[in-house]
Amino acid sequence: MPDGNYLLTVELNGKQERLNLKIQAGRAKCMKATDPSLANVEGQFQKPDPKFQLPPNSFLARFRNGLGSQLWIARPDGSFAVREVPDRGEQQSAVPVKGDSLDAPKAK
Repeated sequence: MPDGNYLLTVELNGKQERLNLKIQAGRAKCMKATDPSLANVEGQFQKPDPKFQLPPNSFLARFRNGLGSQLWIARPDGSFAVREVPDRGEQQSAVPVKGDSLDAPKAK
C-alpha cells in the first residue's frame, strides 16, 4: 500500500463520513474524522491471498475502533475504490490528499 494521507469517504448508518488516514509501512492511523467516534480508527493493510483472484493492486484493510474490514482497489488515477467486507453496495472511495485535510481535492 503506498504511503501517504488518504481521504476515505465511507457510508455509516446511512450517512457519509470522512476520515483522513495516514498510511505508513502498511499501517493506518486516523488523523481527523468528521465523526468524533472515528477519531481512534487504526488498522493495517496487506495483499490479499492470490487464491481469491482479486484485481491487481488491491489491498485488504483491517481496522479497529469503528471500521471493519475493507478491500481497497487501486484506480489508474491513484485513488481507490473501497468495498466493505462483506460488500453491502456502498459507494466508498479513498483519494490521496496533502496533510490531514478532510476536504476533497480539487478536480483537475
